[in-house]
Amino acid sequence: MSTERAGKVANKYKRAFSWRLQQGAALNPAAHGSARLANGDYPDILEDYLITSRKRQHNPTAMAQLQMHILHDAAVQEKSIKHYKAQTPVTEREREFIDSQIFMHRMTANTLRIIGDGIAWRAFGYDRSVPRVLSQNPVNQVILSEGLIAEMDYWSSEFFTRGSFPILNCITNCLALGDVTVVREDGSVEVVEVKAGKTKDSRKIKQKQRLGAAIEVLNGYGKLDEKFVSVKTLPLTPQNYLSKLEELLQQAEQQGTSGALISPYCYVECFDISKIEDMTAALSHLKATRIEKTSNWKEELTSEIDSMQVATFSPNVAPFSIFPFSERTCVELAIGLKSYTCYVNLELVFVGFQKEGWLIEKQMNDALQDSDNYAALMVKKNGFYCHFPPSDIAKLHMELLTPESLIAQCEYLRGLGREHEGEYGYLLLEGEASQWR
Repeated sequence: MSTERAGKVANKYKRAFSWRLQQGAALNPAAHGSARLANGDYPDILEDYLITSRKRQHNPTAMAQLQMHILHDAAVQEKSIKHYKAQTPVTEREREFIDSQIFMHRMTANTLRIIGDGIAWRAFGYDRSVPRVLSQNPVNQVILSEGLIAEMDYWSSEFFTRGSFPILNCITNCLALGDVTVVREDGSVEVVEVKAGKTKDSRKIKQKQRLGAAIEVLNGYGKLDEKFVSVKTLPLTPQNYLSKLEELLQQAEQQGTSGALISPYCYVECFDISKIEDMTAALSHLKATRIEKTSNWKEELTSEIDSMQVATFSPNVAPFSIFPFSERTCVELAIGLKSYTCYVNLELVFVGFQKEGWLIEKQMNDALQDSDNYAALMVKKNGFYCHFPPSDIAKLHMELLTPESLIAQCEYLRGLGREHEGEYGYLLLEGEASQWR
């Protein structure tokens, strides 16, 4: 069985950092930092923030207060990270402690922003094209910046405007263009760049150009990173295996690990590091079980993604804060206490397309190279071409989307006619909002 790490496109999102479970992980600073965070008081606070963001999303005062709390807490984490980075460790033990503290504060700050991402997704009506396009710009999300006072002044003035819901971009991962994003009562979105002073340096000019291009795309069609892309809404409802993932996470909460073949093409492993005493033994057992359960996969192409790869930030998948799980489970996924790895047999996925009459033209690396990283899968049926972006491959793993949902999109587009053939862009499904919280 050949395994390919999915998501080969370079990660340009500077706000991201990563770690994953591996042999000896119980001894590394990241694991220590995550364990220290999990055993402290902060998960309770993060859980309360997430509950408020879900339960009070239509209460403007509550949402304003919540954003202020997130802003304050994120600023504290930012200062703490700077403090530890300034330290000069003498011994290896001191260095590991400092590294674990930095990791703990980074994970806390990132989880706060994941909650902020959930606020944004709900405000957009779960229209994934908006955060996807607005996260296109690589950026260092910094709370304690020179322009924060001006941003807060504009943000607060919008809260007194009837029918406006402003979001401070710096408390999110996904809003990387502009400083404040305002969602109007009619569903329209305004991205505002609040600048103190009139300096016109090249960075600001480029930011304005990117902002203009993003707005064109969100209005239906435009050019993004030298490629024309479109946004279309299809009257379809995606299907997924998130309920099975939740069951496996609950099993891991009881016994430390769990794993199951949830469909012929998809195997999922779950971890709860607070319940694992011997990480090496646990990983060896999981690997042996996976090999046994997927023995019929043989040498077929398989890709894998683990949730810690996307916990920090990925524009291609939904944030954990809107997953249809309990608030505690969502927080534990965000801080790394719980995690899951999804293995997808791509050959079996492709067979599903072929059974419906679709030919696989190009896939994975070949498709990415041919499309400048815009398509990870290219299929054809009766002369009609369909392209799937890397985000759809990521959704097979992290959102456990079914291949049948992708095939249904192809069939619907083919029914619309040749003018929709081979387009690059974002397909929105009308029924998707029902699967999130």
